[in-house]
Amino acid sequence: MQHAWDQPPAIVRVAGDFDVYTAPGVRQELLAAMGWQGEKGPRHVIVDLDDADHVDAPGLGVLMGAHYRLLERGGGVLLVSTHERHRRLHRLTGIAEPVPPVTKGIPLYDSVEQALTAARQDRPT
Repeated sequence: MQHAWDQPPAIVRVAGDFDVYTAPGVRQELLAAMGWQGEKGPRHVIVDLDDADHVDAPGLGVLMGAHYRLLERGGGVLLVSTHERHRRLHRLTGIAEPVPPVTKGIPLYDSVEQALTAARQDRPT
């Protein structure tokens, strides 16, 4: 039996606008990447926003929903972006901060490689 923490993190790349019109499609991509079948699937999903032009509230909602599901596996979403607009959004919305009952917020990294390293080092307790 393969445990969720034995699987490598999945990577989902978002391009263009991540808004009310595209959020449902990104949600489906995230669900597919998570392989949501009981305990099967990766503990972490890396969402690369470097090619995303705009992220609005529905997009953030999709990210938070995926993060909550992955928290049940002891993992979470890890964001990647080098753009200041994404960093500002990350900071202003507070999604990086843990909010009860959530045990951890969504971190933001400069590269997919940094996010992969962080995911590999984050082992279940």
